[in-house]
Amino acid sequence: ATATTVAAYVNDTIELSPQWKLVAGVRHDRYKADIANTITSATTLGYAQQTVNFNSVRAGAIWQPTTEQSYYVSYSTSFNPSLEQLVATTGGTQPLPPQKNKSYEIGAKWDTLNGDLSFSAAALQITQTNARAQNNDGTYTATGTVRVNGARAGVAGRITEQLQLFGAYTHLDATIIDGIAPGTLGKTPANTPKDSASFWATYAITPEWEVGGGATYNAYRFANNTNLVRVPGYVRFDALLAYHQPRYDIRLNLFNLSNKYYYDALIPSDGGRSVPGSGRSATVSLNYRF
Repeated sequence: ATATTVAAYVNDTIELSPQWKLVAGVRHDRYKADIANTITSATTLGYAQQTVNFNSVRAGAIWQPTTEQSYYVSYSTSFNPSLEQLVATTGGTQPLPPQKNKSYEIGAKWDTLNGDLSFSAAALQITQTNARAQNNDGTYTATGTVRVNGARAGVAGRITEQLQLFGAYTHLDATIIDGIAPGTLGKTPANTPKDSASFWATYAITPEWEVGGGATYNAYRFANNTNLVRVPGYVRFDALLAYHQPRYDIRLNLFNLSNKYYYDALIPSDGGRSVPGSGRSATVSLNYRF
């Protein structure tokens, strides 16, 4: 399999006044892919070629009534070619059309503590057409429409000279509004958790020694678009110990402290696969500055 993509884009930010800015951009992509297999079947691509030309746009407005506040609205489009994921129709000879996405978002950001701590929030809607799903015979169709209404909130910055916080929460209400396959209308798309969150904090005990820890949460996810199979949600805890010097840093990262068994990803291809998350593990890294 080979793929080549060439793109050209233009983006600009226009300042109408100290409080108002406009953002606009356009991008043209040409994506070309070729796939050839010496062994073929009803669900395996023999030879296929796909060339996709796509124009995506972005536009938005930003209002900054004070230096501590920023509010925005935005609109953008994007695409996902099918051969990027080796997906084809019955007989494995014809690539599916690219998935097309439209995104609307409204949000805000507030700075406190003289800019050391920032809060953000946003509401969004994403609509995807030509949504793909695997059929019972292993082939794919791209006839569905998925809509996601969501919201997210975050915090990042420094509470004190020693304490830093990073946190994020996302809520997604995803629904198949045009059936991808029989029995999918009104269902939740596969591998889409309704809620997810992460929190991380670091504390500088001394100028040389730093400790940190946090948690990652994902709600349950369905393994298929008919919502007949699902994997449970999970919480994973990680930790950090770091030693800093002017010329180098040494970090010890500890992952999945409780050795929680969870599924990192669900993949519908090849009849359905799950990817378990890493168990309890650790890494040591050295960063040296010349």
